[in-house]
Amino acid sequence: LEPASLRVVCSVAAGLPTLRAQSVSGIAGGSLEGWSENMDSGIAQLAEGLYVPRSSCLNLALLRKLIVSSSGDAKEQAIKHIEELLKVVAEHEKHNDTLFATRYAILQEEDKTAAHGNCTYEEPEKWPDLALEDIFGPEVKPNTARMLQLVGQCRCILAMYAQILVQDPIDHELHTKAVPKVHNLLQTQNPSFRSVCRS
Repeated sequence: LEPASLRVVCSVAAGLPTLRAQSVSGIAGGSLEGWSENMDSGIAQLAEGLYVPRSSCLNLALLRKLIVSSSGDAKEQAIKHIEELLKVVAEHEKHNDTLFATRYAILQEEDKTAAHGNCTYEEPEKWPDLALEDIFGPEVKPNTARMLQLVGQCRCILAMYAQILVQDPIDHELHTKAVPKVHNLLQTQNPSFRSVCRS
């Protein structure tokens, strides 16, 4: 895709409004003014009041195509633009817990090239060492994309821990190995992280 078209596809993947424009490309990103991702509105405004309805499945599929399936310069540019949009949407919605952020974190959880990518619940000693401070600390929080990458890693670790807990009977030796890896994700002495622990 040429750069302008790639940016529009990234916007659609983020669930942002797009509109038919008087331009060579025919469509362009719409304004965020007056928009909220909780609004019951389409992702694209067309002629005569028509619009393309919003679809979370379409958004996730496009996002996966852009940052997982693509390659080369297109992938690099798509990731760069999506990471910029994560920050824009978070600032517009005034929080990081957006639907767009959740979809991005899910893909990070599935990332086989990341530190947790080849981990299994049978080998907790190989899980990454991660604490809430690493994810939500003041030096990470301004970087929305990095924070969500770590959230994806955290989700993967907790999912593997859950796999241990649902075994019948529980493998206590395996559980003992896993506890140090999840200890700093499930409890904290920092009052600012208490709500995170509850969630």
